[in-house]
Amino acid sequence: PSKKDDTVNPQKRELAKNLRNHVKDVLKKINEQFFGILLTTNVEQIKRCKGPVNTLLDLTLEFGKRLGEKKRERKVLDFSDMEHYALEILLERDEAGVRPGKVAKEYREYFKEILIDEYQDSNLVQEYLLLAVSGEDEEHFNRFMVGDVKQSIYGFRQARPDIFTDKYKKFGRGDNQGKLIVLNKNFRSRQGVID
Repeated sequence: PSKKDDTVNPQKRELAKNLRNHVKDVLKKINEQFFGILLTTNVEQIKRCKGPVNTLLDLTLEFGKRLGEKKRERKVLDFSDMEHYALEILLERDEAGVRPGKVAKEYREYFKEILIDEYQDSNLVQEYLLLAVSGEDEEHFNRFMVGDVKQSIYGFRQARPDIFTDKYKKFGRGDNQGKLIVLNKNFRSRQGVID
């Protein structure tokens, strides 16, 4: 507090003061290092980076192209390749944007329900795949998703737990587009199993 309080432990007060001063010093150094540059100097530095950054981009694109060629040559696919090829099959792109294509619409007719386990580990590509075959853009809500955001483990596959939490919040509000069912009790939590 701004006024002295004799009930506060003096050692804790001193610790808090030292921590506060340390953080102020760190923030001051960060400010000087990154924000203490004049705008004109900053613009000049960005201009000087243009060539190397463009070279890096070109190199990255060339690497991706050659890697793709080698994969096709050896008839090899990785997980990401399969996801992206599936997107190419299910989605159509034109001047108006991207939308479900003919194949996605055929699957919409074929699948009555889409059941997804471990939904907390979905990534954006998988979400677009699911949206393409579900028909949600036509008010056809047939997806049943199960997951636990605290168990998300696939960051290396660009898992986006926020997709799960966004739906959790949305369905929890009672929107007509979905229903939240909290499954917070299970056979593994019975007393006999715990004992």
